[in-house]
Amino acid sequence: MLMFLAFSGVFLSLKSLPDTLAWMPYLTPSKFAYDGLIKNELVNVTFTIATGQKFFGQEMKADINGEVILGKMGFDVSRYEPISVDVVSLLMVPMMYLCITWLSVKWYHIEQR
Repeated sequence: MLMFLAFSGVFLSLKSLPDTLAWMPYLTPSKFAYDGLIKNELVNVTFTIATGQKFFGQEMKADINGEVILGKMGFDVSRYEPISVDVVSLLMVPMMYLCITWLSVKWYHIEQR
């Protein structure tokens, strides 16, 4: 489970992975769950951050888009598929593991007599 979380982007930035391990995140269902969560929370959302200090009688504020936050977190801001891609991937990756397990048990099972 720790490897799934590490390669999903929860514990490290996926851009920091070496090129030889760049394929690993696509084998973890956690990556698609994390992508879906981040997209749901930050895409098309604007946050207003206020400092509480006044400058010429007005409070100092800054509006920040969720896309800017995603860019700072290391997510590729230009690739926003619909969240349904993540939901389908969350179903397909475990099914792939189930099929691989079934095939390996079927092919390597030795009948006991």
